[in-house]
Amino acid sequence: MFIERFIYICRLQIKTILAMELQLIQQKIFEIRGYRVMMDYDLAKLYEVETKELKRAVKRNITRFPSDFMFEL
Repeated sequence: MFIERFIYICRLQIKTILAMELQLIQQKIFEIRGYRVMMDYDLAKLYEVETKELKRAVKRNITRFPSDFMFEL
């Protein structure tokens, strides 16, 4: 009985953590002129890399991304 209860509580905690992380990510997405966008520094933080590393990786592998994946102002 104890093990089942422990597993149940762990699953609830994991669901809560995932929901909180999803909410944090959704707060970083903005809609501008009908496009959903995320700032480069927020995306880099999500992937735990520096912004310049993220930009370099995208430019180096540009064919792997959709044409509207990245734009600069």
